[in-house]
Parts: sequence; C-alpha cells; structure tokens
Amino acid sequence: MKKVSSFLLMFYCSVFIISCSTPTPEKYFDVAVLNANMVVGFANNALSRELEMPSMKMMGSSDEPVLMTRQEIIENKISFSEKVLDDLKSMSRTSDANDIVTTSIAMHEFVIGVYETDYMELAKLYDEGAPKEKIAAFDQALKDKHASMFELHYDNLIRGGKLYASKHTIAVNWAM
Repeated sequence: MKKVSSFLLMFYCSVFIISCSTPTPEKYFDVAVLNANMVVGFANNALSRELEMPSMKMMGSSDEPVLMTRQEIIENKISFSEKVLDDLKSMSRTSDANDIVTTSIAMHEFVIGVYETDYMELAKLYDEGAPKEKIAAFDQALKDKHASMFELHYDNLIRGGKLYASKHTIAVNWAM
C-alpha cells in the first residue's frame, strides 16, 4: 500500500510539474507574435527615420541628454531580438503553437542577421559622418534587398497569429 501511495504521489507531482512548465496560449502568443511589434519598421521608412533622427539618452549623473549613436540604436534592436529569440527557443512547444513559434524564430533570425551586418554598416556611415547621398543610397539598397523577405516573414507570422488567437479566443486588436 505504501508503494502504491508513493507511486501515486510521484505521478501527481510529475503531472503538476509538466502542466506548470507548458506555457499558456496567451504566453505563446505574447512571445511569438506580440514581440514582433518591436521590429515592425524593419527595412522601411520607419527604421530610416529612427536612424536619421536618433533618440536622446541621459549620460551618467550630469542630467545632460545626448543623442544615441546609430550603432547603439542597432545594438539595442539586436539585444531585444536576441532576447526574444532565446525566449522562443527555450519554450516547450505544443503542436498547436509550433507554427507561430517556428515562424517567429525564422523572422527574428533573419532580422538579427541583417541588423548585425547591413544595418550596423549603415549605422557606422551615420556615426562617422558620411555624406547624406551615400547614406541615402545605402539605406535604399537595404530596403530593396531586405524589405520583401521581412514582409514575407512578418505576414506569415501575423496570419498564423490571427488563426492562433482566434482558436484560443485571445482578444487582439489587429489595427490592420
């Protein structure tokens, strides 16, 4: 009897632990789909404007705001995307959520690769004071080269996200 009780206790504990480690549908959706909002301006005019007119940051204790370098902007985007990618890869996958997780991983891997190479090079042009014509030409070449692939990744993710949200009755304002 004691062996049966021990076995049942272990069984219930393992079921409880397994059920706690599987993310909720909302968590899958938040990590895989909602985080994509942070890269929505990729390879289009929104990112161009952000690099053209960088944000201000506070420098130490001087309370003096200074412009961020363009490399800092791109490094921040890389850091955020890598964090999302790590979160996606560490999530246990259900067959139900596999599509949005896999699609989001592919999109983030694509974006990180382009940020690390082409956009970092564009940032250097800005930070080193390259002529505006050279910056504009390089920026346009990036858009021409990467925008359609990004849109394909993003559209696939949103399409899958809409199906997933509908299936799990996740309330989303799709603003599109």
